[in-house]
Amino acid sequence: MKLVRLLHGWAGISLGLLLTLVCTTGTLCAYRHDLNQWWHASIPQRSQPPNYGRLAAAVQRDYGDATRVSYVGAPAYTGNVIEVWARQKTETGGQRSFLAYYDPLDLELLSDTKGSTFSAVLAWLANGHVSLWAGSSGHLVVGVLGFLGLAFVATGTYLWLPRLKVRRPLQLRWRASRRVRHGDLHHVGGLLAAVPLLLVSFSGVLLVFPQSLSLTTAALGGETSVDQAREPVSGTPKPIGQLIQAAESAVRGGKVAWIPGLPLTGEEPLVLTLTYDGNPDPYKGGVLVTLDPTSGQILQLIDPRHGPAAVWMERSHFGLHTGEVFGEGGRALFAVAGLLPLLLAWSGWVIWLRRRQS
Repeated sequence: MKLVRLLHGWAGISLGLLLTLVCTTGTLCAYRHDLNQWWHASIPQRSQPPNYGRLAAAVQRDYGDATRVSYVGAPAYTGNVIEVWARQKTETGGQRSFLAYYDPLDLELLSDTKGSTFSAVLAWLANGHVSLWAGSSGHLVVGVLGFLGLAFVATGTYLWLPRLKVRRPLQLRWRASRRVRHGDLHHVGGLLAAVPLLLVSFSGVLLVFPQSLSLTTAALGGETSVDQAREPVSGTPKPIGQLIQAAESAVRGGKVAWIPGLPLTGEEPLVLTLTYDGNPDPYKGGVLVTLDPTSGQILQLIDPRHGPAAVWMERSHFGLHTGEVFGEGGRALFAVAGLLPLLLAWSGWVIWLRRRQS
């Protein structure tokens, strides 16, 4: 017991602040699309599909010919705008990534993370959550913090179990001494945050370390990913609108949510992520459709609704990270739980200081 308490305490003192920072920024990022939709509330919902074939040209019109589109978030996911992840060559020969938002009707630029303060702040928060504003090294640290979160849940649960023998596990003794109050706050806050923090930490490790996702899906029942060994295609690609229509026709109620880089090259399969009826969020188990861009033939369709647990895990682990696999209530619960590490860090620090003084 003493060794576990020592490890739990020193880990919290040394790295708890970083874990709290990652959890707090994650809470804000969970509602990034909702905030962006609110920010662009003047743009009405469009019934007609956007002209994605002109989107790459529109981006180059606004940012120069050296700009390339990496991913496109369609209105079926983002709400009322097109979200464009783009990269631009810098004067030093490197590349700079940024986000831009376009009107789906006329492809007019609405805002971006380079000029709009609101969009830039949201992107800055997302960068902090993913990498602690430290690039690939920070991203690795965030992954290690995921393992730390799992360790906190395990050791904290072990230290909490003796409370079951002496008092009610959710008891807060407000009229007791400050030492007792801080202890109760730490124990009860840890209990309430345990399950969300466990799922967030586990899925965070899967997001940072792809090898762990492969091991998890293999343990659940086998291969799920798009076959990376598929023979490359060649030829002139069909218009992106026709390919999207073919993919949507293959999935009942399907609407495209994510599109890879534009314009299409016709040199490799096109992989689209689709939402479907009753599931507006592709991270809550979106359908993956792979097509031959030159013929429009569907090469592979991965639907987590009709597959083994491994398929569900691969397609839904991001939604597990945000709580969205459990619906809006799950996302709200995870968002609140993401703020609890602030309470745990503060109460844990007070408990540690008092024990050092005594």
